[in-house]
Amino acid sequence: MDKKIIHLVIVLIVALVLLVVLVSMRPQGEKPIGGDKDEHGCLIAAGYSWCEPKQKCLRTWEEPCEEGNACTDSGGTIEKAMCCKSAGDFPNLCLIGACGCGPADSHEVDICNCGEGKCWDGEACVVMVNSFGECVAAGYPVMESYPRQCRTPDGRTFIEEVAICEDRCGDGFCDDMVCLGEGCPCAETPESCPEDCAGEETCGEMSISEAIDIATNSDCTADGSLLDTHFCNENTRTWWIDLDIEQPGCAPACVINVDTGEAEINWRCTGLIAP
Repeated sequence: MDKKIIHLVIVLIVALVLLVVLVSMRPQGEKPIGGDKDEHGCLIAAGYSWCEPKQKCLRTWEEPCEEGNACTDSGGTIEKAMCCKSAGDFPNLCLIGACGCGPADSHEVDICNCGEGKCWDGEACVVMVNSFGECVAAGYPVMESYPRQCRTPDGRTFIEEVAICEDRCGDGFCDDMVCLGEGCPCAETPESCPEDCAGEETCGEMSISEAIDIATNSDCTADGSLLDTHFCNENTRTWWIDLDIEQPGCAPACVINVDTGEAEINWRCTGLIAP
């Protein structure tokens, strides 16, 4: 065999042996430069580190890890949930309520589950507020308006319910007084109570509600009650309101004089008694 070929074979063999030796000397588990990862799989060389509260790798200059700490520090737990695409991580659940849209319009985000009776307001877990009383109990400021108002830090306003008044609409009276306490008559207007106040019948200068009020407080109702039927006699300027009084052969009515305000019973008896 030619000596040059023999020398070339020897050189190749030596080079192969050296390559095998170098590979065998490389430490086990060594990763390529730029691909080092920590125990959580975060790419160290790229600036990623493990965020325990958010349970993921992140670069702190791109996404702070502290937001998750605020959740856990205030008693919440970090969970994954499907929210509307417009929502980012840790949305204000006190403000938006249940987080979710249709499947096509949702994506997965981190949320803070504060547990029963509490919600995440964007900064911490706070007592859930759904009424004026709960707002006051939570210590939020109360505005001394009428009715009073209480405002939460996220901008929601709750108005105190005023005392419940008695609704007398439809009783024939137009109660235009202001309600000053629980159980008193509600203020009635032609708009709110057309049965009593809108287009009310008058006889001269006296309305039917005034006539009913006079009749109710007179001797007309000593032995009976007023009926719903009535009419105005424009010639005599009197209101006639039928009475529920049993009197054979008679159809009694309470007659109210528009000018004097006096009321008396007119028995309107025919003298005929039904057999």
